[in-house]
Amino acid sequence: MSTGEVGDPLHDAFLAHLEKVAGIVGIVDPWRVVDTRNTGVSPDAGAPYIDFEIISGGEKQASWGAPRQNHQLETGQITINFNMPLSEHQKAAGRYAWLLLEALRTDHSTFEAAGRTVTLFEPIRMGGGDKKGGLWTESMAIDYELYHVG
Repeated sequence: MSTGEVGDPLHDAFLAHLEKVAGIVGIVDPWRVVDTRNTGVSPDAGAPYIDFEIISGGEKQASWGAPRQNHQLETGQITINFNMPLSEHQKAAGRYAWLLLEALRTDHSTFEAAGRTVTLFEPIRMGGGDKKGGLWTESMAIDYELYHVG
């Protein structure tokens, strides 16, 4: 859930995009998207939630020309986690992960961050889940590309 505070533009833009797409594909209560990075909020471990992490793969110069007019290509991966109490909500998590994966693969594969288009591609389910701190977590990942000018 977005707090309205300004943080990392890519993180904030993907949070808004994920919340929007989750609503479009029909992810409903008690599931919710929780921002666990830009806030001090600790999610309720008794309720299922979705969070994410953006892992930058770095930048490389993609064009050469006038100073401060060159494109820098940032690439990386976004890991989306479906967290739930043990022995609960696994079927919903699997269904929601599939719906989200399909949506991000097709109609919702781009979004804007700080005036730049971020392109999402190659979404993938990451195994069958894992126990993390008393929760069951199923994850998916999606690559991204973002061109900066500098």
